Amino acid sequence: LLQLGGNFSLPTCCSNKLIFELIKNVEFNIKKLQTSVHNSVRNNSIAIINSLISLKPKKNFIIKKLQKATRLTKQFLKDNSNIIFTKADKGNLTVALDKNI
Repeated sequence: LLQLGGNFSLPTCCSNKLIFELIKNVEFNIKKLQTSVHNSVRNNSIAIINSLISLKPKKNFIIKKLQKATRLTKQFLKDNSNIIFTKADKGNLTVALDKNI
């Protein structure tokens, strides 16, 4: 997973949390608009959010492998709390450091 880089988007498993964040962001950005368009933006957003709720993500072989790798990586990091991963100063590298050394 580390070689995928920081901008790689993994499949999500918590769609309720994502939808909640989407609603928060819509409401936050509505405040920047004129009050006359608030309800129009909300109504259009509701249609989009409802379509997202009813959308069932397809799980193919690659997505299943990525989800398994994510789960194993999280478990590894939890079991090995002495290891820190960070970006290197130069290049597109990930550096692993041992806290105990």
